[in-house]
Amino acid sequence: MPQYEYLADTLWPDFAYGRNAVYPQGDHGNALLSRYPIVQYDNKDISIPDNEKRGLLHCQLDVPGHEGVHAVCVHLGLRQKHRFEQLNGLCQLLETLPDEEPVIVAGDFNDWRRQADRVLADCGLCEAFVQHQGRPAKTFPARWPLVRLDRIYIRHASVRNPQALFRKPWSHLSDHVPLIAEICL
Repeated sequence: MPQYEYLADTLWPDFAYGRNAVYPQGDHGNALLSRYPIVQYDNKDISIPDNEKRGLLHCQLDVPGHEGVHAVCVHLGLRQKHRFEQLNGLCQLLETLPDEEPVIVAGDFNDWRRQADRVLADCGLCEAFVQHQGRPAKTFPARWPLVRLDRIYIRHASVRNPQALFRKPWSHLSDHVPLIAEICL
């Protein structure tokens, strides 16, 4: 059973998966688990030719009391030039969304130089940990986090209590530290 299906069965009922690459032994992509119904989703290919497949998984959530809430799960490339192209793809996606609707963007930005903050600020996004702690959380490697690769960005929402889960068992479940935050709409 895929990890996202196992987690969805044990935690939250709704999930979306965007397959980005297929290998003989399996596949990889982006997954989003939600306590609220996912009314539609789309996985946008942002791959750079002749490099590892990458995607943006965009989900629209049915959150009571809100017309539209958008959640985007990302995993960007390793090269800075590729990340800039992929961030521009993310900004193009954000431009298509109604301006007043809340947006949450989270995932592995592979952005140890903090270049994404500047690009995404132009798209109206602000980073949760920067807002609360002045800098993104250290998330890699999980057992001894030194580098700030993963982010949570928001637009037309606020964040409470952002945390990096760097202790066991979290530090032993992935090579990245998971990030959590309460998103207030």
